[in-house]
Amino acid sequence: MSYNPLSSLITITLGGAVGVAYAAYEVRRTGQPASHELTARVYKLAKSMGGIPDSLEVREGRAATAKGFTTSLPLFSPIVFLEKEADDWTIAHELSHIKKYHGEKLHGLGIAGAFAIHALFKKCSVKLGVAGIALFPIVGLAYNRHLEMEADLHAMKYVDTPALKTAIQFFYRHLHAADEDESLSGLLSKLQISTIGSTHPPVEARIAVLQRELARRNKPLTHQKA
Repeated sequence: MSYNPLSSLITITLGGAVGVAYAAYEVRRTGQPASHELTARVYKLAKSMGGIPDSLEVREGRAATAKGFTTSLPLFSPIVFLEKEADDWTIAHELSHIKKYHGEKLHGLGIAGAFAIHALFKKCSVKLGVAGIALFPIVGLAYNRHLEMEADLHAMKYVDTPALKTAIQFFYRHLHAADEDESLSGLLSKLQISTIGSTHPPVEARIAVLQRELARRNKPLTHQKA
């Protein structure tokens, strides 16, 4: 049976679309339309950032593992899901994912990875194909960490200094909670062993980036003599 790349592309693309559609369904099922106040804050930040589709849907609810998240894919209206008390930093971070097309980029990586793994099995050997399957999640997680940091760097351009301080305080509370976690996951987090399997950059790295931006803003202006 001959290899048909077009058929594989269609199958993978449809698979990703179904996954995103299901995620959007779950967001709509578990969340609710955001309050007028939260929606107004989201659209105000979106307008200042530019490049955010007018079809953006804002949902509100309690996220299990994060303060907010987004779903986006070509042909689908992007959705941002936020807690009711979401701060400006969280909103800007999630909107940055949409503006920078992070959902689309991850989907593209998935398509490229599927083709690469298929080629390893088809053109090379089973061992290399299996190695590709084992390594691809590591590559995907590393790329996701890169996109999360990119969202941080982009978001900080559009929030004020108090919002930066709020984000730093949140991350410090996260670190403090990890220090008190005596479970295996807490131990791995302290040893930084689990970083390779994390979807987000180390909290210390995110704090350092925010603190550098805060220091830059607080740096007094110097005037040179004419």
